[in-house]
Amino acid sequence: MKVLDGLCDFMLRHPRKVLLLWLAASIVAACFAMKLVDSCRFQFDPIPNTPSFTAQERFGQDFPTSVYSDVEIVLIRCQEKCESVADESFAQQAVDALSKQCQAMAARAPDSIVNWTDHLEFSRSAAARMPGAESPFLSPSKQTMLFELTWQVKPGEQTATMAMLEELQKLVNDLNSQGGDSMDVSLTGSLALFTETLSATKNDIEARDGLILPWALLVLLFRIRSWRLLLIPGFCLAITIATSFSLFLPFAYYRVVNISPFCPTAMLFLALALSIDYSLFLLTRFVEEIEAGQTTQKAIRVMLRESGHVVSVSGTVLVICYLGVLFFPSDSIRTVGFGAAISIFMCIATNLTITPCAIAAFPQFFTPKAGASPFACCRGALCCLC
Repeated sequence: MKVLDGLCDFMLRHPRKVLLLWLAASIVAACFAMKLVDSCRFQFDPIPNTPSFTAQERFGQDFPTSVYSDVEIVLIRCQEKCESVADESFAQQAVDALSKQCQAMAARAPDSIVNWTDHLEFSRSAAARMPGAESPFLSPSKQTMLFELTWQVKPGEQTATMAMLEELQKLVNDLNSQGGDSMDVSLTGSLALFTETLSATKNDIEARDGLILPWALLVLLFRIRSWRLLLIPGFCLAITIATSFSLFLPFAYYRVVNISPFCPTAMLFLALALSIDYSLFLLTRFVEEIEAGQTTQKAIRVMLRESGHVVSVSGTVLVICYLGVLFFPSDSIRTVGFGAAISIFMCIATNLTITPCAIAAFPQFFTPKAGASPFACCRGALCCLC
């Protein structure tokens, strides 16, 4: 309680300085926040002291050039019925273009590109001339042909490898456009699926907030009955996401932890849920005190002393629980727990500082009128929209 009272005294004396500090921090953090998604790891090591971990170590010692191998496959398929895709001139041109692209990438990164092959190369090999030999790169229906690329995705070179995959994907897209309605060219593989997961994660962060946040704010609106106060949870949420992602980024960049692609999404939804939840605690108490006839400053003090105490205790318990996940042996689970703990801590910090400082800095704007109608907020919001 004494800590909250001391914090309240400081913020009531310097509300605008605190807000400017948060604003500056969020602007800097926003420049780096989305890089957390790009720092997610493609491969995870097995759990220590397990048979798979021991086998992985031996595999790395005996076959160091294969331990980080990944296979990407380009499918060249007839959209319309054809006698054999291998006989189509477009398929042969596509294979030539893919081979040239692989040669160019191998020249730039000889340690990354291991091998590439396809049905046409197999058909020219000695293995194809053996009796009864069938090509592993041509489907039984002869409608689909494979181009297979094997490369190394080393932990320190993941970004460079993903850049080469982007080049390959661009070429595949161009070939698919050239194929028109008769031929289809597509790319699949572990790294391709991983990049699509990262892309989906970014879309979640950018789009899902816009889908879910209005409904959560609507519930809060009917509870606090002030559309102006709804601006505060929005600020808290944006700053929480930016700062928590940026705080986690150095741990990923310097490979202190291996970040799972699902970690940023978990951090996002925790920030969204807790920002609305903590704002509900704080702003509801503030509105109740105003309606009871208290001054704005007195209402802020009571809000922090009573509801602020609940927020700090609740958040601390959640942080401790999620930090306990760090003792799990799996990297993918540990990173989610670590990221969640950072998001919760930033939720506590933003809500306990930005909320009272915003009200104290602009009391005439944020302080609702005592005895206002429950539907006054709706009329105000509609007037604002109009």
